[in-house]
Amino acid sequence: MSIPKNELKLYAHTPLFYWWPVWAAGFGLGAWSLFLGRSMRLEDQSVNFVHGSLPGFAYLMLVALTAFVSTVKMKGAKSAALIAFIVLVIVIIGLLGHLDALLAAIPEASTWLSAGAYLLLSTVLFILWLSQVLISDRMTYWRVSPGQITEVKVLGGAERTFDARGIAIDHQADDFLRHLLFGFGSGDIVLKTSGADAKTIEIENVLFVRTKIEHLQALASIEPSSIDDA
Repeated sequence: MSIPKNELKLYAHTPLFYWWPVWAAGFGLGAWSLFLGRSMRLEDQSVNFVHGSLPGFAYLMLVALTAFVSTVKMKGAKSAALIAFIVLVIVIIGLLGHLDALLAAIPEASTWLSAGAYLLLSTVLFILWLSQVLISDRMTYWRVSPGQITEVKVLGGAERTFDARGIAIDHQADDFLRHLLFGFGSGDIVLKTSGADAKTIEIENVLFVRTKIEHLQALASIEPSSIDDA
């Protein structure tokens, strides 16, 4: 077993992180509509669309699913399997060419989104996502080293340090859609310090959480004196 690094930084992320499929799919559908779609004249302007209701309908369903996943936590795979089954049925109906007929039975249900609609929404969301994930979420983090854990606030330089000896590490149960599918193996960590001034520290939406926990456990097993002697 390799000797672990003597410091680990843990960043919590807001639920906005899980919205990356919306801007990614929006850029893809926008490019498809712009370069491979059909051009129509609307109010003296040329507007590009992908033929059929499936792309726009699927995109709106993705927005709705992402809103649900980012705000509601579901433990276990059964709920995720149900949602995946519903999405799969809708996609199959669309691929068989029956979605337009199905939506036509509902007044005003046909969904056509232009290249501009996809690209505008995706660009705004991508800018917000990037500024949150790479800037705002990094303004506060937890620095873990043998014997101590420190909460660091970049703005103002404030720090709070807790004794990490005998710390209890709890990896919260994964939400399949949020953590594994949308979050690239993210997860929630709960740290409980020991001693008379015990603290419970909750760090949500930590990326690559299993690797971080392994590193965290390795650091917790190191006595501070062994680092000083080395």
